[in-house]
Amino acid sequence: MKTSINQEVSVGKFTFHIQTEYYSASRKIVTNIFRDGAIVKRLEKDVLPSRSVDEQIKEFHRSVVSKILSRKAR
Repeated sequence: MKTSINQEVSVGKFTFHIQTEYYSASRKIVTNIFRDGAIVKRLEKDVLPSRSVDEQIKEFHRSVVSKILSRKAR
């Protein structure tokens, strides 16, 4: 079973919904970043066949959330 991750992240007065999923047809991990119900950014990453897809999904999601949260410090 492949992982889909959804998470709310607050930065200042904004709350973002971060959604990361795996698309088997394209073999890509896709993260959509929403604010107020609209997509503000879409990020894609190719899956490496030598690594667990679930781990790659989690790692990509964590890296996106980390980048968003790092903007809080600015």
